[in-house]
Amino acid sequence: MKVCIYSQQKTGSTSLYYMFRNNKYDVDKRHYNYNAIRDIYYDIIIIPLRNIKDIIISGYFENVTKKKFYLDISKNHNDILKLPIEKHIENILNYNWNKDNHYTIRGIERTLRDIFDINITEIKFDNYKIIEKDHKKLNKKTKIVLCNFVQMNTEQKKQMFSDLEVNINNINFHTNIGEKKWYKNIYTQTKILLKNENFDDLYDIDFTSDTKIEQPLSITDPIIIK
Repeated sequence: MKVCIYSQQKTGSTSLYYMFRNNKYDVDKRHYNYNAIRDIYYDIIIIPLRNIKDIIISGYFENVTKKKFYLDISKNHNDILKLPIEKHIENILNYNWNKDNHYTIRGIERTLRDIFDINITEIKFDNYKIIEKDHKKLNKKTKIVLCNFVQMNTEQKKQMFSDLEVNINNINFHTNIGEKKWYKNIYTQTKILLKNENFDDLYDIDFTSDTKIEQPLSITDPIIIK
């Protein structure tokens, strides 16, 4: 069995990857790589999802030393920690997150549409949904899993893995957590200060099941297993 964790950044993908790897599964982790999904067969593709606001705040501090954020200082962590919090807020609000496929969901949306004929804007669920579809190029069935992994509790995760017929131990394993990084204090402060910021200009998809679907599903829509 070959598994791929295919996701935006900062969605719990690293924890998922190590869960599978630690349990001896053949697993890859990819942050939007269309060609890999097109050309490599995976039995299971897991797509952990997260609100775009939470993704970009975490993603900013994970990549704050990179030139794209225009910080005219060294990459020394102590120098970055000395910056006023207002500078980080300004950078987060002014950066065009929609153009970065590692953060926006547009790349995943395109992959599922072009390779599996799945329109994820029409899919609604609470914790997770498993969709079985043919890979258009490789002509093999793949299980696509959309999940709110960061928000799911242990029992929900166990049920998802059970439905996928995979054996995962240490389900509460977590790694790469912002609250434990060198930037944890300014990260927490920034989340508080941006609590009421809506980021209306950012593209995102609402998967919650109580959201009204604008158009009825057609007979070409994916077969829903759970």
